[in-house]
Amino acid sequence: REAPLRGGAARGRAREGERQGSDAAPQPADALRMAAPAWAGGREGGADGGAAAAGGGGGGDGGARGERPGGRLAALPTPAAQPVQRRGRPQVPDSLVNTRCVLASHRQRGNPVLQHIHNIRWVYADIVPDYVLGESTCALFISLRYHALHRGYLTSRMHELADAFRTRIVLCYADSEDGSAALEEITGLCVQRGFSLIVCWSPQEAARYLETFKLYEKKPADAIMTRVEGDFHSKVEAFLTCVKTINKTDAHMLLQAFGTVAKIISAEPAEWAAVPGIGPTKVKMLTEAFHKPLKRQAQQPPPQQGLGQQAQRGQQAQQGQQGQQAQQG
Repeated sequence: REAPLRGGAARGRAREGERQGSDAAPQPADALRMAAPAWAGGREGGADGGAAAAGGGGGGDGGARGERPGGRLAALPTPAAQPVQRRGRPQVPDSLVNTRCVLASHRQRGNPVLQHIHNIRWVYADIVPDYVLGESTCALFISLRYHALHRGYLTSRMHELADAFRTRIVLCYADSEDGSAALEEITGLCVQRGFSLIVCWSPQEAARYLETFKLYEKKPADAIMTRVEGDFHSKVEAFLTCVKTINKTDAHMLLQAFGTVAKIISAEPAEWAAVPGIGPTKVKMLTEAFHKPLKRQAQQPPPQQGLGQQAQRGQQAQQGQQGQQAQQG
């Protein structure tokens, strides 16, 4: 019997405390905790006071109302201003420069080259060059027709780029059959400004160049060189395959048949033909490579016809004149 009475009395006191604390605590406890860093008073005091007011305690040292020591109400915190983002041009983070991703300028919108980049990712970005292919590599794109119509465009772009990148490329699209004069001007600008010129004849070829520069960005220079193993047989194969139509299998068979490179070179064509896989065409190529002199001999012009007869007639005429002079003397 006494428990419901005590519960009802407690609920009544709680309602009375809420009515009394409503004027002193306009903010919930959670909101006060969130706004606590902006108050001039203690953060803990404000939160405890708000909790006490919400529970009917009537405040707590003025913390529920967020009063300063002088008794004045503190201002609520002002939300921080959000940065304004430009529409139409996505903000590309700097981390994309260090990834396997080609950055394309917004000037290149509509360029058919971008439609043929399939082996690597690309995104639009606010950049000075037309394409960024790595931390130190960039490219400017121009066509011969566009350069013929806008002579000063490439010069201004080079001046705008300055020395921002170590490797600077001009990717020139030869879309005009009569573009030799424009190509000469572009070549001169690249030599003067320190740019590397690459000429391509199709958008597909231009896209392959962009992909290759990005894929080989952090690879050493010898990655594109032919690798030759250090053992003897590999070196002999590399030497013999320099002859046309001779492959690695032929080189292995020749080395197995003769034993040394000196014997292979000094062998006769009939001996080469006896090796399996060496036919008449390969014998001819080996003969031209090993038996012909390295320095071509100058061919003497054939004697012209009629010169001998003319010389004889001249000598006879001269002798006749000398005989006549002797008779007269």
